[in-house]
Amino acid sequence: RQVERVLADLKLWRSEVLARNNGLTPFGVASNATLKWIATMRPSSLTELSKVPEVRRWQVQDFGEELIARLERVSPL
Repeated sequence: RQVERVLADLKLWRSEVLARNNGLTPFGVASNATLKWIATMRPSSLTELSKVPEVRRWQVQDFGEELIARLERVSPL
């Protein structure tokens, strides 16, 4: 259940990113599979995020800090 809750919030985050950036696509931010990996592993640092399967280096650079902050808010460890 926790993973489902975190995944739902990550999808909401992705929608917010898309609303701010017209030129992006959902897949251009993070695919559902990528978000599911992030929700499952719940990284707490950029280093941990970079080790999540499916997460690319550019995603860590472009969205990493925002993702970590979102995970801390929705699912504190």
